[in-house]
Amino acid sequence: MSDFRPLSFSSFDQGFTNLRQQAERAQNDLDIAGGVALLGITASGAAPQGQGASPGAAATPGQPSPGLLAAVQADPSRLTRLLSSQSPGARAMGAAIVERLNPTPRQGQFFQTADGVLYGDPNTQSVRQVYQSPAKPQIIQTQDGSVVAVDPRAQQATPLFQAGPKAPAGFQAKAGGGLEPIPGGPEDQAAVASRRAEQAISAGYEPGTPEFKSFVSTGKLPSASVMAAGQPKPLPAAALKMQNEDLEIIQAAQSINQQLGNAEAQITSGQLALGPMSNFISGAKNWVGNSDQNSRNYASFIATLEKVRNDSLRLNKGVQTEGDAVRAWNELFQNINDQKLVKQRIKEITGLNQQAMEFRQNRINQIRTNYGHSDLDAASVVPGAAPTAGAAPQTSQPSQARASADPMEGRTASGPNGQKLIRRNGQWVPLNGQ
Repeated sequence: MSDFRPLSFSSFDQGFTNLRQQAERAQNDLDIAGGVALLGITASGAAPQGQGASPGAAATPGQPSPGLLAAVQADPSRLTRLLSSQSPGARAMGAAIVERLNPTPRQGQFFQTADGVLYGDPNTQSVRQVYQSPAKPQIIQTQDGSVVAVDPRAQQATPLFQAGPKAPAGFQAKAGGGLEPIPGGPEDQAAVASRRAEQAISAGYEPGTPEFKSFVSTGKLPSASVMAAGQPKPLPAAALKMQNEDLEIIQAAQSINQQLGNAEAQITSGQLALGPMSNFISGAKNWVGNSDQNSRNYASFIATLEKVRNDSLRLNKGVQTEGDAVRAWNELFQNINDQKLVKQRIKEITGLNQQAMEFRQNRINQIRTNYGHSDLDAASVVPGAAPTAGAAPQTSQPSQARASADPMEGRTASGPNGQKLIRRNGQWVPLNGQ
């Protein structure tokens, strides 16, 4: 007796599926036929009576044929008859025709990208950009001073300025080419004349007199003020030249210390901010013509430093402070981005300038003594200069206290005639008089 196996319906699943699909297609064909018959079309794909047959094959089952679509387009009332028919197949065919003739658009989607916004259209299967994010060019200053505009989107750099030779100290480039003095700078003739006028008034000259006009226009003392009645024999030309040169240097040193003091005051009060980014932004703003108060103060500060550096080194040349002055100026320019260090170096340079002024004033007195002249009180000629050894003291502090605070105490130097001088109690005196 053979084994009995239960009957499995799974083996009939495919057959049932085929039968169901055939029934659905038959019903669909009947529905289509009902719609076609309702419109008076004899066959699927055939044109209405009186019209030529539409080219092409018959319609896909469940879909209107080209002939049926043409018939509805020729007479829209046919579509109304389909949609109002009692036959479900006719109404289904009417709905299919409406969908074919007026397809319902599908809604697209927006996509955010790094460059903007994209729109995807499922009806046309296309993607288009509807918004592009603007990328602003960036202005960059290179190491050689040139300025370029960088476009991040195009990845291109456009030169805006090619660095050329630097303008001399105290001058700035004009828009139309050439150079002009920086307003209020050390080379501004109006500012120079104003400073000289103040110095002449402080020295006792009456405004409008020939002596006053000569000093304002040349910065030099008129010869008549040197040769007064009762004076000894005039100084020789060489000695007078050395004296006047030292007086001019002392006068310039006063202007140097005043300008350095003004710069330090701007930093302390916050009118001038120094730093890597602050200095770069100030330079860029001045270049593109969008300056502000800080950028203008920065330009004047740099121009002033470049100008007074040469004057300060000339003042300290040939004295013991020369090496210290060179070192202090080099450190100042190398650390221009460090605000605290800049202030410290300015104070150090101002002190060195003051010591060099005292040395040159003592050298003037030594020259005059050699030719029988009394000491020249530089304070009466150059406002703010230190008093000479024979002049009335302007401080009540003991000389020993000044000497203990004087870093030059005990140093030696050579006078104009080769005589050795030594720094004692804050003054330069002959070495043999120790």
